[in-house]
Amino acid sequence: PFKQNCKGASLGALSVFDYDSTREYRFVFSQGKNIYMYDNRGEKVKGFTFSKTNSEPIEAPKHFKIKGADFIVLREINGQIDLLGRTGETRIKNTKKYAFSDNEIMLYEGTFAFTDLNGNLIQIDPDGKEKTKSLRVNATHKTTHYKNQLVVLEDNILFSKGEKAVLDFGVYTLPKIFDFNKKIYISITDIQNNKVYLFNENLTPIHKFPVFGSEAIDLVDMDLDGNLEILTKDNEDSLIVYIEKVKSLLLQ
Repeated sequence: PFKQNCKGASLGALSVFDYDSTREYRFVFSQGKNIYMYDNRGEKVKGFTFSKTNSEPIEAPKHFKIKGADFIVLREINGQIDLLGRTGETRIKNTKKYAFSDNEIMLYEGTFAFTDLNGNLIQIDPDGKEKTKSLRVNATHKTTHYKNQLVVLEDNILFSKGEKAVLDFGVYTLPKIFDFNKKIYISITDIQNNKVYLFNENLTPIHKFPVFGSEAIDLVDMDLDGNLEILTKDNEDSLIVYIEKVKSLLLQ
């Protein structure tokens, strides 16, 4: 329990790190170009040496762990990426500038991965080696991932694992990936036409979808009976639940 007041410019987004799941929390945020790290007592972490970026960060600081090594990652407005260790030291030196897309950086295939405005997937491994793959999508694409499954949305087309699904034209939420009993589901909602789509990992549509819904779904076994429930927004003041039972999806 603590309270900190920071003078001056507005604060950037807050990240909370727990490196080893020991509740030794680290609170990390930016204020303009300045980077701050506080411990779980509200005191500045004296051992953290990284204090300033060259330009303002474009997203909250990220923490990734690869093969037991901790990385703190910052992306800046000027296209720079900072790949740091726990104490703020530069862990991977990178002097390139990138045209970052609006998608967040992710840990994908054991690399730091992000996309650019040219529709490229850029991956940097822990040794600093970089590879680039063209996704052949436009600058406004959206990405999400789970483990080594990457899902990309361009306008009304979903791409994943070399497959694609062409949807009706609409306004779509960010795709979501769910893992239930080692079975992968991919969902997306057209909030303009109130349609919820559900696919398997190969983008094969699940039977009886799309169904009505006006927001991104949650997919979970709510009552622990072995059947999946699909929860989404109905109207402004109500929710709707669908149930998967005997391999078909039935409205309840």
